[in-house]
Amino acid sequence: LRVLGGAEDLAEGSLVSFYPTDERFSLTDFNLYLNHERGDHFIALRTGEHCAHLLHQSYKIPATMRLSFFAYSTAGEVDLFLSALESYSKEALS
Repeated sequence: LRVLGGAEDLAEGSLVSFYPTDERFSLTDFNLYLNHERGDHFIALRTGEHCAHLLHQSYKIPATMRLSFFAYSTAGEVDLFLSALESYSKEALS
């Protein structure tokens, strides 16, 4: 995966957008995986162009996924997402 934005931008914001660099990683399938295969928790994220169609076209990125963080987000929730990401990636990229 490749994260969009610089470290200083990410440190000041509450959104993280990224996209897969391997065609075998499907954003749509990953989103479904988060909410159907991981039945013990619900992890919400957005996939698509996020009303930035021209930006996606200029960077030649078909879609991105976006995580939002806020004051109520916990380290445990981030760990849950990272665990799901690792699990899906192993399945999708093997």
